Amino acid sequence: MIGSPRPPRSAALDAIRVLAILAVLAGHLPYRPPWLPPTVYAWHVPVFFLLTGYLWRYGRPAGDEINRRWLSIGRPYVTWLALLGVPFLVIGCLILNEYELVDQVRRTLTLVGANRLFTTFWFLAALFFAAILARLLEPAPRAAAWALALLGLVAGYLNGKSLSSLPLWIGLALPSLFFILVGQELKRFRERIPMPLVTGLLAIAAGAALVATGLAETVDMKYARLGTPVLGVLVAVLIGAGLVLVAEVLTPAVPAAIQRVVIAVAQSGLVVVLIHPAIIWGLSTWTDLRMPFFYTALVVLSWSIAYTLSRVPGLSGWLVGVDRPRGGTTTTVPAARTRPAVEIAPDTAPAADAVLARRSD
Repeated sequence: MIGSPRPPRSAALDAIRVLAILAVLAGHLPYRPPWLPPTVYAWHVPVFFLLTGYLWRYGRPAGDEINRRWLSIGRPYVTWLALLGVPFLVIGCLILNEYELVDQVRRTLTLVGANRLFTTFWFLAALFFAAILARLLEPAPRAAAWALALLGLVAGYLNGKSLSSLPLWIGLALPSLFFILVGQELKRFRERIPMPLVTGLLAIAAGAALVATGLAETVDMKYARLGTPVLGVLVAVLIGAGLVLVAEVLTPAVPAAIQRVVIAVAQSGLVVVLIHPAIIWGLSTWTDLRMPFFYTALVVLSWSIAYTLSRVPGLSGWLVGVDRPRGGTTTTVPAARTRPAVEIAPDTAPAADAVLARRSD
């Protein structure tokens, strides 16, 4: 691995990742009450970009950034695109003749108009490009990065459909950059924030109030729909920053064993983001489950598969984005340290580097 050693991993931030992925799964349910989408869409995708900025390590070369994002995001993206895409193309196009092969290959590779099996892949692509864009802008004046991020928000408000229609959703890197920069600033001023627990709770409450009262239409990052001008983005920032503050205060009081479980669950979250649309299709096709049993089955099945794959030596890097050597523990786990909150492994977690995430319809 090129570059400097990765920083240890925070159970507090991993708890946010897990919570956000649970919200993603809830937002994709085929049976959902009308209040659910605005409740989760308000924050569940933006928080991943915010966490990417919060964990930002300045001074990393662009080549190192590309390499790290390829290892944590690119490998599982390519792997699952093949694992889901090849059977879909063979069965749907060649056996059942429901789709035209060349057209579906194009849609699958570009993600533009792709089948619902790939509905969350956009998030990994957007995060990959947004992180690289942020790294390329690092040597530039800070004002230039903010100007480009704000331009991305304006473009989203004016014509978000155009941004989300580009191959691999690369256009979403622009509005996503805004949340990365917000995360960087939150980290910068974190120690100066008074009463972080109270401040975090108030921030979450303020964002929730804007949604509950109907003052703010929430964001849908997948289509660069940024909600009510200014207020929609503000809600995402308030809730995301509030979650960070609250989690960092409360997590040290959680038993170390539970923190380790949270970290292990979060490490496999990227797979949950990628495969849960297929599991939703399977549950909808072959079962008659209704809420809350459908959601429970979705969570249990998705994470059971993901966690099992994360334990496969030699293949976990391609399947999950975290390498596990044969006959040993994950290579990213450093020596134990005495800290109030358990910290293991690096920022390979899908939630800051990945998660749907790593997503919305």
